[in-house]
Amino acid sequence: MLQGEKHNLDTPRLQACVKAQDEKTVRESLHEGTRLEWKQTPAMFINGQELDGAVPADEVRLALDQH
Repeated sequence: MLQGEKHNLDTPRLQACVKAQDEKTVRESLHEGTRLEWKQTPAMFINGQELDGAVPADEVRLALDQH
């Protein structure tokens, strides 16, 4: 049994929603990540400093406080 069926999800409505989704934004984001040579997610820049992967909160705070 699928999780949606287990929780009485309106499967036809979900399928219609998924089918109607536009992939343009996701493809643009993927292209931008490739252009920037990002190799993993999450990735972010704070004041010009690149932070890749699951960065601990203390490291993010340090990057924010440095500038």
